[in-house]
Amino acid sequence: MTVIKILVLGSGMVARPCVEYLVRDSKNHVTVAISLDVSNSADLEKAIADHDLVISLVPYVYHAAVIKLAIKYKINVVTTSYVSPAIRELDVAAKDAGTVVLNEVG
Repeated sequence: MTVIKILVLGSGMVARPCVEYLVRDSKNHVTVAISLDVSNSADLEKAIADHDLVISLVPYVYHAAVIKLAIKYKINVVTTSYVSPAIRELDVAAKDAGTVVLNEVG
């Protein structure tokens, strides 16, 4: 069985049903980063680098930073926000890295 390490950033109202859904599949190993300061890029990078998928449920202003680090480590990322100009600027880099960025989910 291949294990998928999933990082869930944020712990708001959407996080609980998201995690409940993810853990239905035993191959998903979920980490919920409740106390991670996403404005601290070093801590954020350390958390992202150790996972296979990032689900960003933090405020939209942080999604571009999350996506940029996910691209660096070639990790797919899902966000709940609309595609902002900052996210749009990362499109070519994401494609070049083979990183899937799925926005507007949730």
